[in-house]
Amino acid sequence: MKNKLKGLPRIYSLMLEGDEGIKRKNSFIKKVSDLNLDYEIIEVKRYPECGTIVEGNTHDHILHFNPGQCKTTAAVSANHLRMWREWISSSSEDEKWALFCEGDISFDTVEFWPFSWTDFMDIIPSDAKVVQLCVLRSEPDFDLTLVERSHQTWGANMYLVSREYAERKIRRHCYTGNENLFNIATSVVDFGGYEPCLPEDILFVNDRFDEKVKFVDSRGAYSIPLFVEDLSLVSYFENDREDADSEKRSHMHTMKLWKDYNKEVQSWNK
Repeated sequence: MKNKLKGLPRIYSLMLEGDEGIKRKNSFIKKVSDLNLDYEIIEVKRYPECGTIVEGNTHDHILHFNPGQCKTTAAVSANHLRMWREWISSSSEDEKWALFCEGDISFDTVEFWPFSWTDFMDIIPSDAKVVQLCVLRSEPDFDLTLVERSHQTWGANMYLVSREYAERKIRRHCYTGNENLFNIATSVVDFGGYEPCLPEDILFVNDRFDEKVKFVDSRGAYSIPLFVEDLSLVSYFENDREDADSEKRSHMHTMKLWKDYNKEVQSWNK
């Protein structure tokens, strides 16, 4: 597995501070250390203790569709943007890509990859800006194909971000004068009848809010189930999810896809 993951960029992992996050933190550190992966942990407090101030239209949509989660969900988006900001401010411009996760990621699928991370990077589209690498859907009807991301595909458990995209989103959503103030807003015209209410709707949407609107390319968001969520770790939002079993179904579906594909590839080589 270590050889398959050679060339993997640094992984930035979001964790809750204190006792609440210690099990997930220790589990993550063991996984990445065993695989000799480069990582950095970004610890945050829960909202509102984290001090995050949320502005923008997405808050109103969340309030309508998920009463009680409005500011919490928007604050999760802000905390992901904190990770992006840390990467951009502390790394070399030569680092064109970084990985971000929520700490409950599993590398169990890697055993069944018939390729390496370097092979994967060679086939991502030239216009890729962000690639969702852990796929969750209410109905697990996806396959192993790299496709343009749909809002029906959720989960910010693990994803790949280009430096150019991160810089643009930071300019869009972050304020230079106050590190705790975030403008969590998006262009609803890109969603059709769907109202944005998840962190993914901010992180994975190359929306049209930009200082050079007419030059913005709104493409570039893709998804592929390279990794799975670690189901042994309790979700921070265990009591808030409408369909907790959907994560388990997506996990089992993804693992089966990779095991079956691995067997198929092995049969080709006989």
